Amino acid sequence: MDYVIGIDLGGTWLRIAIAKKNNDFKKIKESILETYVFPTNILNNNPIEKLENIIREIAKDKINDIYCICIAAAGKLDLKKSKIVFSPHSSIRNLLLSPLEENLKVPIKLINDGVAGVLAEWKLCIKNDNVVYIAIGTGIGGGIVVDGHLLIGKEGNAHEFGHMIIDINGLMECKCGGKGHWEAYTSGSGLPNLCKFLAKNYNEETLLLKKVINICLIPKLL
Repeated sequence: MDYVIGIDLGGTWLRIAIAKKNNDFKKIKESILETYVFPTNILNNNPIEKLENIIREIAKDKINDIYCICIAAAGKLDLKKSKIVFSPHSSIRNLLLSPLEENLKVPIKLINDGVAGVLAEWKLCIKNDNVVYIAIGTGIGGGIVVDGHLLIGKEGNAHEFGHMIIDINGLMECKCGGKGHWEAYTSGSGLPNLCKFLAKNYNEETLLLKKVINICLIPKLL
């Protein structure tokens, strides 16, 4: 069992790395043998079957020597059941990973992508046992380390910064169905929607525009 496979299952991209098994975090980069990038929508319809086919194709002759597969996924998870409950930027819903584990005969570990990010930063870069990590991409995720311990929560969702309410009026709807969430305003998927909303509801008498005009005119008058 000489190899491990890491999978980043994001809202837009599916990133996969094959590496030699290595318990020395300082040498983890040197252990990576191959990397691959696919659009996440390649998993639409029968995601388990398609993910299995991809793994078998890229692993090839290494498939019988894989120690484990680690999947870092965006969205709401159920770690006890090894299930991706809801991925707001893809078609994945209630996806159990146990069939993939059984088919490949390889242990599969599931973790939130933001938690995977803070774990990497904590172990490889930041020599501090208290870390807050924010990932802004298609959505907004994050991870937290407190006194040297990963903050996970009951089901693995204690760190979902993107779904904090920043607008009590709830003008923008998040892909999860909630309103006023941070992710709906400043994520890669949220910003275009926010711009469209502002353009549609543009009013030249807005307070914001008046402030901008004043800022622009005052220096000229001086």
